[in-house]
Amino acid sequence: MGGEGRHLGGPRRRPALVRRQAAPGPADRPRAAPVAAPHAPVALGGGGRAPGPPGPLAPRRQRDPRPPRPRRPGRPRRVGPAAPGAPPAGRGGRRAVRILQVIAGVADDWGGPSKVVHELSRALAARGHEVEIVATDNAPGGTRLDVRRGVSLPQPGGYQLRYHRCDLLRPPYLSVGHTADVLRRARDFDVAHVHGLFNVPVTAAQAALRARGVPYLVRACGMLDPYSLEQRGRAKAAYLRLLERPNLEGAARIHVSTRFEAEGVRALGLRTPIAIAPQGVDPPPAAPAGRPHPRPYLLFLSRIAKKKGLSLLIDAFAELAATQHGVDLVIVGPDELGHQAEIAARVAARGLSGRVVFPGMARGADKAGWFAHAEAFVLPSDDENFGVVVVEAVQQGAPVVVSDRVGLGDAVTDTGAGVVVPREVSAVVAALGRVLERGRGSYADACAAMAARFRWEHAAERIASIYAEVVAEASRRAG
Repeated sequence: MGGEGRHLGGPRRRPALVRRQAAPGPADRPRAAPVAAPHAPVALGGGGRAPGPPGPLAPRRQRDPRPPRPRRPGRPRRVGPAAPGAPPAGRGGRRAVRILQVIAGVADDWGGPSKVVHELSRALAARGHEVEIVATDNAPGGTRLDVRRGVSLPQPGGYQLRYHRCDLLRPPYLSVGHTADVLRRARDFDVAHVHGLFNVPVTAAQAALRARGVPYLVRACGMLDPYSLEQRGRAKAAYLRLLERPNLEGAARIHVSTRFEAEGVRALGLRTPIAIAPQGVDPPPAAPAGRPHPRPYLLFLSRIAKKKGLSLLIDAFAELAATQHGVDLVIVGPDELGHQAEIAARVAARGLSGRVVFPGMARGADKAGWFAHAEAFVLPSDDENFGVVVVEAVQQGAPVVVSDRVGLGDAVTDTGAGVVVPREVSAVVAALGRVLERGRGSYADACAAMAARFRWEHAAERIASIYAEVVAEASRRAG
């Protein structure tokens, strides 16, 4: 009854307050003056009257005669959601959005996620959006990139990249500068896209984005697949439960590349909406005219790792080789953790030493040449959330035989660019035999149709539409 602030005579009428006019800054909003008691004078920035007694009309704001403060360099004005009737600034009738891409490292040798963030940024910039990547200078092998840090560096393709020092050059990595930069500049962007999980720079960045109220997407990069979570199981389970799950629950979307990857994420029981948006794949370089292998061959091209299903492939090829005497198997790729020695021993035990070859790693035009002359490409993996090499194969017109654990299996089936099989020896043998019987040329149109699905311009259009949805949702919540 006697509680302070309780008013029994009906609703209390609040005094009309005058907001002090703040000079425009990079991301400043008008700041409210401290709440005053009724009838108390309120100082105005350029002189003026204090508000009178409470009433329905508040006094007009006074113009601040002081010149506006200059904007700090490196802090571009935030691009908010379009006002009603505002003209679109980007291509395709959509308003340009300012996008922060967050990743731990972008060195070329980090592979897939690093390459994707560059290509996605380039494609988004081509659509008229403002894009900046924030990353550390970390490189594989505990080394650093020789780069300028703490400044936005223009990149070919119209986007920017800002590096920060990586203070711990081993997992789970650490970068105080990376985290501080995201926290300081988050509100200069409309939306953020975080690439990857289970490292401190991206984990801390998501917490910083939530603290600043900036919506963000998390690109899972296959790291939430059951197979991936089983690796270093206890450590990952603890990290996921204590750190990543709150980040994932706080995201506007979890970005996955395929329906297969989405199924793995749904199994975690997260409430966050899942957005399926395939990445693009770069056009291939011109393949050399000469054949890289003298005989017809089936091609495996990927890391020589346990998850890639090479033991199954060798067993299947042993059966196929008994009837297909003129076809070899070529296994192209780098060895991972000594697995090539295990596969070579299996080849010898099957009596296939003259029919299976290991030419090593291939890049660029050499890689394109292997695809361009293969009778078929085969990937019987235990787990692939996407499978860039599958697209690279069809770009060169090679039909594909992939397991039903490869994320792009739906696209293969939809376009008819090959065969999707269960991970069984008999199924792989039958599929390879069928593809060899039909011949590579009969798959040309289907391969071209599948390759067209994964152009970067299409990928950027889909992802930009997700950004627009997220920004609109955030705007509605803000009122």
